[in-house]
Amino acid sequence: MKVRYDREEDIMVVEVMPQGTIDHAKQTDSLIAHFTAGAFGDS
Repeated sequence: MKVRYDREEDIMVVEVMPQGTIDHAKQTDSLIAHFTAGAFGDS
């Protein structure tokens, strides 16, 4: 897992699985989650 904070953009990024291409996103209030198909073997 990798965590980084961009002060200029005021964004915190928590990267659980660095490989793959983001193919879906969900937003709830100020949280945006990006998902990669098949990341957990369920492609």
